[in-house]
Amino acid sequence: MVKDIYSDIIRKLNSASNCEGTVQLHKKFHGIMKNIASLNFISKVIEENLSNQEFLDKEWTCFDIPFLQIYNNNLIDLKYHLFFPNKSFKISNASYMIHSHKSSVLSSYVFSGKGYHTIHFDKDIKHIANNYVELRITKDFFHSQGNFNIVDSYEPHLVSNVSEPTFTIVLWTLGDNDILKDDYNVPRSFYLEKNRFKAINDSDFLHKMSDKVDHYNYKDYHIQAICYFIQKVGYKNIAFLKKVQKEGNLNDLWGKWISRLITEELINYPFFNEKFNFINESPELSEIRNIASF
Repeated sequence: MVKDIYSDIIRKLNSASNCEGTVQLHKKFHGIMKNIASLNFISKVIEENLSNQEFLDKEWTCFDIPFLQIYNNNLIDLKYHLFFPNKSFKISNASYMIHSHKSSVLSSYVFSGKGYHTIHFDKDIKHIANNYVELRITKDFFHSQGNFNIVDSYEPHLVSNVSEPTFTIVLWTLGDNDILKDDYNVPRSFYLEKNRFKAINDSDFLHKMSDKVDHYNYKDYHIQAICYFIQKVGYKNIAFLKKVQKEGNLNDLWGKWISRLITEELINYPFFNEKFNFINESPELSEIRNIASF
């Protein structure tokens, strides 16, 4: 079943006409994305990831969203993304800076949990002196369970904190050929400073965040998140987990959480720490709306 769905995705990509826009192409895959939210399919993906030593050895960073890889080639990237509340359960705040994914187009399908609020902004960004910019809101809505959202290439957007664990299926593809190629020196993220939006590129962001990263322990977060997801969806193949434990060459963190899955000890979800994602504090969505109204 897994390989059949993979083949169907690739076949649709390859058969798409050159004149068809990428956003329209994404809409064709939404039916497939619903089908891969079943326990049977998720179980196959869990086992493929836990059988992959490269995945087990991944060096997670504090900026990574916990995920399980469904499929990846040079055309598409398909994942389960796992979102968790912060300790204050403050859903009126943004969880990530306003950002675009440059030349990538993103489809997101919420298949578990309530979802999150999302705001999209016009791609036509007005640049002012000293990296300040003007942004204009084009969409402002709650992305709820059972629904899809498409973020176009070079389209700035943000998401709010979640009130409960929320799991999505995300599909990434490159944008249309006539969109400008990526320039990695061009800012793709925006934050609030003095009640104005300011642009920042990836390298400057990482430099500014280095002190925060050095002072927080986030190493458990991603593996605990994945093992929470495995338990939450009802995965029960203990024999396979014991095989992974015996043969998987697990590091200490994987060993700890896989052991808890095997003994069926309740795994609590980890709390998300949005401090890693902002130069300043996480802004209220109302602040964003006041500055970038429709």
